[in-house]
This record gives sequence, structure tokens and C-alpha cells, in this order.
Amino acid sequence: ITDSKLKTIKLPELLTEKAIKLEKKFNLNADLAKELIKEDIDIESYVKQFSKIDVKLLATILTAYPKDLKSRLNLDSSKLTKEHYFEIFTLLNKGEISKEAVIELMADAASGKKIDASRFKNVSEDSLKKELEKIVAKNKGASLNALMGEAMKHFRGKADGQRIMEILKTLI
Repeated sequence: ITDSKLKTIKLPELLTEKAIKLEKKFNLNADLAKELIKEDIDIESYVKQFSKIDVKLLATILTAYPKDLKSRLNLDSSKLTKEHYFEIFTLLNKGEISKEAVIELMADAASGKKIDASRFKNVSEDSLKKELEKIVAKNKGASLNALMGEAMKHFRGKADGQRIMEILKTLI
């Protein structure tokens, strides 16, 4: 084989190089980037299609959540199809569900149920504030973490945890 022939041969990109590119491009940690490469997930297409969802959250849902379904709920995550992910990501991208509802909807899909987001529809800002005021009044003297626990139990995926915490801080 001649030198000129060798120079024309293009070697495939190493998996480690691909992972480093993902880390830099999307500001992902090394483990998450490696997991995406290992599972052959094209995160770029998801990012383009669902631009309102944080890249790290997308990557975590695609890599870690299926493992959680298996380990915590003993469900077969291989039953989740691209259509299931598309439906869940569409709801999340539109702001119709919170990120806390994602694992529940994935569990429904993995157990053969139809994805029904109605029980996880985000509550309005006014309703959220009113309910949080009731929780604070009912639990006078409770710590912020205790109130947060009560609120998360009450809303069960219908409100974003970060937003709940912000409102609770203003109410205490």
C-alpha cells in the first residue's frame, strides 16, 4: 500500500472522540456523553426537535430513566418505543407536563398502558400559589424542606419542583 493511498483512507471517529465532542458542544458531563455514545443515541436530533427542553434533561431521560424503570419499578424499558419518547418529549417541550411527570409516563408506557398526561397537566400559577399557601398554613413552623416534601406529594408531577421551591421561599 502506498503512502498516498494510506493518506486517503479515512478512519472512523473513535468513541472517546465522539464523547468529548458531545461534552464540549452540549456542556454534558463525561459519563452522560459516554452513555449517549454507548447507547447510540443521536442527542443532536432530539435537541433540534425539542429545543425548549434542557439538553442534560433530555440526555438523562434517554439514558438514566430507562435504567430507573428497571431497577426501581421492575419494568421492562425495552417496551418504550421512539413514539413513546416523542409523545412524552412533545408534552414536555410544550410545557404541558413537568419533568417530574416524565418517569411516571414512561412507567405507564413500559407497562403497556396508554400515555395519559391529563393527570399530570401543569397547574396554573395562581392555583399553584393558592395551594402552596394552604400547605404553609396547615404546616405552620415546618421547615422549607418539609413544606417542599408536602408540596411535591400534593402536586405529584403537576408542577415543576424548582418553581414550587421559589414560591415557597416567598411564602415563608
